[in-house]
Amino acid sequence: MRECRFRPDIRKQFSTVSVVKHWNRLPREVVDAPSLEALKIRLDGALNNLILLKMSLLVAGGLD
Repeated sequence: MRECRFRPDIRKQFSTVSVVKHWNRLPREVVDAPSLEALKIRLDGALNNLILLKMSLLVAGGLD
């Protein structure tokens, strides 16, 4: 029988930790949305801006 060991990094395996990490990186106007519908619209806009920024950096040669 294998002995169970305590793993201090087990917390990193939970999806809530991953979600919180990404949530904390969102712009304030997305996080402070007054409703779910407003959150969806603002999140869509923020993600589109991020994609456009990455694409322009690729074209300019800023990303490898």
